[in-house]
Amino acid sequence: SELYLDLFLDEEAGIAFCRRPNLGELDVPTLLPRVRLRFLDSTLIVELRERLMRAQETGERVHVTRQDLREILRLYAAALSNEALLERHLSGIVDRLVKRRILLTLKSGDDAFEISPVLPLLFTTSDIAALRAGYADKAARDADRLGGRGEAQSGEGEE
Repeated sequence: SELYLDLFLDEEAGIAFCRRPNLGELDVPTLLPRVRLRFLDSTLIVELRERLMRAQETGERVHVTRQDLREILRLYAAALSNEALLERHLSGIVDRLVKRRILLTLKSGDDAFEISPVLPLLFTTSDIAALRAGYADKAARDADRLGGRGEAQSGEGEE
């Protein structure tokens, strides 16, 4: 019986994981859940992936703090001017990214994380390009909705 899973193994990097194979239009059952990302989760993932890709050119591992993540979110979440609301969203996003092993908790404490080296394999260049195109489309729709006043805001609940 076919499981319809691809095993990705990179012995040099010490990475192994299963992913869904690209089967085109073939509809098959899957053992892996599909995860829909929230807007702020995906913007953070894009930024983390870019940091990781820059650092991997020199072979470095990338660490971020909760404060680093907060500053990234501020760029995208202008509507979250309330600090308590921003902190609540940040906590939820960090919990989800740690649970999915995109952020790895460091032994030094809860406020420091390593960006998983698997991230560029989970989100390819084409995945990131599709996300960015979606962001541009959302910004254009928001601008149209607001009457072209240039006051587009990012909503957290959007996917």
